[in-house]
Amino acid sequence: MRTELRADVAVVGAGPAGMAAALAAADLGAQVVLVDAGTAMGGQIYRQPATASAAAGPSVGPKLPRRLGRAVGHRGIRHLPGTMVWQAIKVTDGADGAEFRLWLTSAAGRTEAERSQPDQLLVRAVVVATGRPAVLSTYSRRKA
Repeated sequence: MRTELRADVAVVGAGPAGMAAALAAADLGAQVVLVDAGTAMGGQIYRQPATASAAAGPSVGPKLPRRLGRAVGHRGIRHLPGTMVWQAIKVTDGADGAEFRLWLTSAAGRTEAERSQPDQLLVRAVVVATGRPAVLSTYSRRKA
């Protein structure tokens, strides 16, 4: 069964930049959906030491900076862990206020529990905060 979710803002990437963007929008009253392939918010915060000299010390682990940790329980942010956006288009009519349609898929193939997650997301704005270059061009087939 196909399901869709409507929100004001979609933030793709739940690392430090994505969390900050989600918090900024949600604190202003927007309903935000935070989409990330990882299972927990934080992204690279868990993978990299803060400085080269910190590499010998303990890792950051589950501790998020307090200002970002607010995103975890924020009532204006819905987190979709283990989820990727595989297509995004600008909606042509936008009659219902939505400007973009995003198609979602599981990062590791949908399990029974993940089937309750939405397949599509309709939003007014999209923030791409993936921490790596995003492919933003469209594919078109040329005749040979």
